[in-house]
Amino acid sequence: DVERSRGLGDVYKRQVAAELGLHRHTVRAHLKNLGDLLGRDLRDPEQLRLVHVALQLRERSLTDRM
Repeated sequence: DVERSRGLGDVYKRQVAAELGLHRHTVRAHLKNLGDLLGRDLRDPEQLRLVHVALQLRERSLTDRM
């Protein structure tokens, strides 16, 4: 459930923000924009995981072509 997962999402956003040197609200805004472009609610851990896996597979397919 998205509502229950928000607490963990906040911790994750803080960690990502710290690693990138950004404010956590900036990370949240970028994730929302990306979710809007993809038609997915990236606050949902399952949706975020699916996007992550898709990006990994895409990267792997590009490196396999070299």
